[in-house]
Amino acid sequence: MNVRVTSLLTFEDCPRRFFAENILGLKVPSAAADIGTAIHTVAERWYKEGKNFPGFKKAAEDEIKKFPDTLNIENVIEIAGLAKKFISVYGEGGFDYQVIPEIRLQIPVGRHTVSGQMDALFMPLFPGMPAKIVDLKTGRNRAVTKQLAIYAFLVVKSFGGIHDVLVRYEWVRLNEKDEYHYSEKNLIEIELWINQQVKQIDKALRKGEEGFTCNPGHVCAYCGYAQQCPATSGDYNPPVEDSIEDLAELPTSPELLTSEMAEKYASRLLALQGKVKQIENVLKIWTEKHGPLLVGDQAMGKFEKAAQRQFDVKKVIERCQERGLNPLEYITLSSTAAKKLERKIDLEGCYTEKPSPPTWSIKKVETVGLESTVNTVKETVEILAEDEKAVPEQPTVSSLVKDFGVFLKGAEAPQEALENVRVAYRCSESGKYDETFWDALMSAVAWQGLQNEKAQEIAYMIQQIENVAQAG
Repeated sequence: MNVRVTSLLTFEDCPRRFFAENILGLKVPSAAADIGTAIHTVAERWYKEGKNFPGFKKAAEDEIKKFPDTLNIENVIEIAGLAKKFISVYGEGGFDYQVIPEIRLQIPVGRHTVSGQMDALFMPLFPGMPAKIVDLKTGRNRAVTKQLAIYAFLVVKSFGGIHDVLVRYEWVRLNEKDEYHYSEKNLIEIELWINQQVKQIDKALRKGEEGFTCNPGHVCAYCGYAQQCPATSGDYNPPVEDSIEDLAELPTSPELLTSEMAEKYASRLLALQGKVKQIENVLKIWTEKHGPLLVGDQAMGKFEKAAQRQFDVKKVIERCQERGLNPLEYITLSSTAAKKLERKIDLEGCYTEKPSPPTWSIKKVETVGLESTVNTVKETVEILAEDEKAVPEQPTVSSLVKDFGVFLKGAEAPQEALENVRVAYRCSESGKYDETFWDALMSAVAWQGLQNEKAQEIAYMIQQIENVAQAG
């Protein structure tokens, strides 16, 4: 059996959901998921079709026809706009990397296989460089999982010579990103986790349907299978002590609540929340097609919201000053506006930490092992980055040759010239500035198109390489 990376994560959250989606093949309409699929497809078409690409709007219109139950003409602009953001990532390869969009990797694990499809994989063209993975997320909430860590493991196992992988979650709606670094050493934990999950899946398969147990919890709120799930559907026949009627008998005083009772009520509450969420999703789709639904004096559907007042800040400040008021006492900077502003200017020292009292909520418990490893690595990378800012790195022959290669590529030099630069780069990496090194470099420079238009830049760059090589 081939198990996708996302399915491994599903199995960890709830084996029963894994069974519904991967064994029974149940599919529940999801506008958010279909929008994400459409965006990926439009971006992939742009990359593969080249001059034959019909344009983002037309491609988006083609995609919504595939999802008549969830998408309509109103989604075209959104899909086209986010697809344009997607393709901007494809140009990040530069001279050092070859970009491979929508690549699917698969490795054997026991008697099964594990596979994952990456939005963009950047394979290094020079030895010793890390591979890069970019995963573009269209969701409205940032939720970092093991997904890219597993992708990193697939890359290391699939390609010889790759020992480090940089991964990046790109939240296209939020214009934000999360970046992590994985080496072979800190991927050992991921390998153990994959093997454990596959073993558990194999064990469940041998038992049949009963091997895939329900795991009521926070995931029920997002599970499309919740309506049919034994733990949340009307078909569920729980023991008498765990029935929904018992919730009405919840002691009014917390002191009368035992630990066992508290756990029981908490588990049932989460399951019921999942069922409510599922019903809301179904009704949302139904009312979009058929119009608002009236239930007694309540109405469900999509309704126009009252117009929100948007104040002209300049006029508000002027009006305050006219009345002798300090506008700063009334005008505050929202957290959303502050995040946007931080992308343009440094706000360090412009704020104070205001302690917030603990509030009651339901949240997912983080996975300690992996997250702590990732955070430690991330902090180390950030510290090293700060050190690099503090002490400017001296250019090496290798770095100068690499820069020269980027220059050649930007000047649209032929492949032969770029190959000569690669030969020179490999020589410089081993510290050999011999005849092979200089012949390769001069052969790259000999391209007539460069000599005519870029002679001054070439002379300067070659002189830099010579100076550093002689100093070394």
